[in-house]
Amino acid sequence: MGKIATTIDIVSNGRLVMGLGAGWHEPEFKSFLGRFPPTKERVQGFEDTLAIVNSMFKNEFTTYKGKIFSCENTLNSPRPVQEHVPILAGAFGKKMIRIATRYADIIHCIFEPSPEKIAEQKLKIEEGCRKTGRNPQEIRMGATYSIWLDPTEEEINKRIKRLQAFKMTEEQARQIVTSSPSTPDAQVEAIQELINSGLKVFTLTGPPRKLITFAEKVVSKLK
Repeated sequence: MGKIATTIDIVSNGRLVMGLGAGWHEPEFKSFLGRFPPTKERVQGFEDTLAIVNSMFKNEFTTYKGKIFSCENTLNSPRPVQEHVPILAGAFGKKMIRIATRYADIIHCIFEPSPEKIAEQKLKIEEGCRKTGRNPQEIRMGATYSIWLDPTEEEINKRIKRLQAFKMTEEQARQIVTSSPSTPDAQVEAIQELINSGLKVFTLTGPPRKLITFAEKVVSKLK
């Protein structure tokens, strides 16, 4: 079986979220739209999409004129059963984060999180909020977190290759993998430190067969 991606909101478990990003993975982008637009076009499309979705969640009809995407009197019916569907925006750089601060409830801005990365991205979010007039307290910070319990040699090698896809050297990737906590107690301690540093939403990736164990032995012990 392959990997899964499950989003857990530490603040309020059980809510559905809407995840949006500019689209960084070229093969995936091409499989949907047939081409991979330049960065500027994808970033503008990201902003247009956030504006449209944000309005459609709040209003019965939405009209928006964007540079890439537009809509006119678009009806959102039936409305979501959930009273408020949080918008999770994937954004890492300053410009993307600034755009996300205007519309998103959650900014997913870290890959392989650490207290140092959390502090760095928190400053970017605060800077973006100053420019868009948003209260930074309204935004939760999110990150990708790998389920890493007693990994096999095959899982170790796969994770190293996945990290290399993010422009890491094999040495850098191996250092992250070999230093990652791999027991339930160590995972609890590591994740709790991230939560205490300000990280509230985790997008978990890993083998489906380990999700139940992770939920029982790690998530259930978090405060």
